[in-house]
Amino acid sequence: MLKQRVITALVLLAAGQSRDAVEELRRVVADSPSGINYFHLALACVSANDLAAAQNAMRLASKDHQLKPEQIPAIERQKYQELLAKLGRTSITLAYVLRGEA
Repeated sequence: MLKQRVITALVLLAAGQSRDAVEELRRVVADSPSGINYFHLALACVSANDLAAAQNAMRLASKDHQLKPEQIPAIERQKYQELLAKLGRTSITLAYVLRGEA
């Protein structure tokens, strides 16, 4: 059921329904907080032009849930790098992001 909700949210995001995707992903992380779920929430927040919420989601993903780049599915790694760039992160600060210090 949870996996289906994540897929639904990602389909909403791909369809340009960012706010609906954010709402669904907020429910997902409330039910099952994990690094990858917070990463997906951050993607949706950026798409909805809520950079502060995206930064918070990535902080939670990296600091509270120890999300590491190698945990990102290969198909989403480019989106991960683009997300970090949009949030003003460079490869130099990536280690700090992952440790939750940035």
